[in-house]
Formats: sequence, C-alpha cells, structure tokens
Amino acid sequence: MDDRKLSISEVSDILGYENHVLRYYEKEFELEIPRNEVNHRFYTDMEIELLKKIKNLQQKGYSNKQIKLILKSPDLIENGTNEACVTVLMNETKKKPGINLHSADIIEAKERETLVLEDLKEEIIELINKQVDKDKDILITENAKLKLKLKEKSYEIIKLKEKLNSLESKKFLFFKRKKK
Repeated sequence: MDDRKLSISEVSDILGYENHVLRYYEKEFELEIPRNEVNHRFYTDMEIELLKKIKNLQQKGYSNKQIKLILKSPDLIENGTNEACVTVLMNETKKKPGINLHSADIIEAKERETLVLEDLKEEIIELINKQVDKDKDILITENAKLKLKLKEKSYEIIKLKEKLNSLESKKFLFFKRKKK
C-alpha cells in the first residue's frame, strides 16, 4: 500500500457511490475518515479497503446493523458464515419478537431511503432559497435602474419646461416691444 490520499470524489468514482453516500457511511458506520489542514476528507488505502468491505457485505445481503457488528467484531466472519455468526447477527437484528431478518432488512432499507430523501429535500430547499435570493437581487437591481431612469426623465422634463418658459417669456417680450 502506498501513501496516496484521495478526495471524496475520487473514492466515489472508485467505489461507484455518490459523495453523499460516503458521508452517510462515515456517520452510519462511525468511520474515522482523516481530514487535511483545511478540514477536507481524504481517503487512504485503508479507508478505501474498509469501504470496499462494507460494499461487499451489503452485496451479500447484510443490513447496516449487521455490518456495524461485523466491523466491531471482525472475527465473526473470518471463516465465512458460520452458525454462531448467523445467530449473533439475527439476535442483534431482532428488536421485537416476531421480526425476522428479512423484515429488519426492509426496515433498514426504508430508514436509509428516508435519510437520503431528507438530505435531498434539504438540498432542494437550499437551492430554491438561493434562487429566490438571486431573483430578489435581480428585482431590486431592476427596480433601482427604473427609479434612476424615472429620475432622469423627471430632470429632462423640468429642463424642457424651463426652456419652454424661457422661450415663451422671450416671445412675450418680443411681442411687447413691437406694440410700443
């Protein structure tokens, strides 16, 4: 293994997961992902192997709770799936009597889906708020431009009225002199 440090985007490409999934896994599986001096995540070969292991266990059908247990006790699955491991995993998965392993997996998947949907909802709300702010800024700018044009036109009208008054007074004086 070398000392390479990969960004979250690079690891995302390697594993085929979206960035938000990697951040979710960091919280869900309580992973210690190192950070650089500007607090950005970076992944070494050790973290990548751990994420590959998580992906492999998911593909084998394990739930997140089961994977957490395996990560905390790696000796459970060293020799493949044995009876003790299956018993421990099933007991760990069952919260209530009558829930089987399949039901727990469905509940886990729904919880995961709910978290992802909540994250997406927050991102959409944030994007909408940014767009509304941009639209407000544009309207304020356009409003200010229109007010400036209105002022300019008002000044033009005042100047034209003054000019007209000046011409009328000259015309009036011109006609007055002729009468004398």
